Amino acid sequence: MSLWFIREPDRKDIHDAYPEKLQVSGTFLYDPSFNSMNGKIAFHTWSPPNMLWNTSSIFTCSLTSNHPEPVMAEKDVACIYPSWSPDGKHLAFICDKNGYMNVHCADSEGKNAQLLVSDSLDVGFTSLWVTGSSLFCWLDNKTIAFTQHVNGNFLIAKVNVETKVVAKLKIESIDGVVSSLQSLHDGRHFVCNFSNQS
Repeated sequence: MSLWFIREPDRKDIHDAYPEKLQVSGTFLYDPSFNSMNGKIAFHTWSPPNMLWNTSSIFTCSLTSNHPEPVMAEKDVACIYPSWSPDGKHLAFICDKNGYMNVHCADSEGKNAQLLVSDSLDVGFTSLWVTGSSLFCWLDNKTIAFTQHVNGNFLIAKVNVETKVVAKLKIESIDGVVSSLQSLHDGRHFVCNFSNQS
């Protein structure tokens, strides 16, 4: 599996677009996220004999470098869903380094990764085989909305990446699965998938 960067020429003839294979390694490479501010690409990866849920990593690379750099790459730690903030200053991802799948955040270069939410709860429905989805979204440049799995039900909360203050949204706990959060990046509005379990 590989990552490709597609360059579309100035002309509008899409047939003239050409792919460029990025020199990153890994048996499985998923969920690339492009930072339009500095050209960094974040992705998560893993290779046998490890599986996604026991040892997987988040890396960044650039279009000019053949040397991917780790954001989080530790033995027996699982990481998923890298996503840049709208202004490109933060990189959020889900990681179980503290024993639970929780929201983490790094800076614009993918450095200084830290835990944002330290609850003893997993973020949402962490079916790790599902890619291209998300259990969180950026509401704006500093705020992330995310799901939490509590005793079979779901809650939706938000966290400020600078203060690490978590606020639960004032809705009843949800008897079903919430996933695929997407936002307008206006600080207030987002949509998500909901699947009732009953």
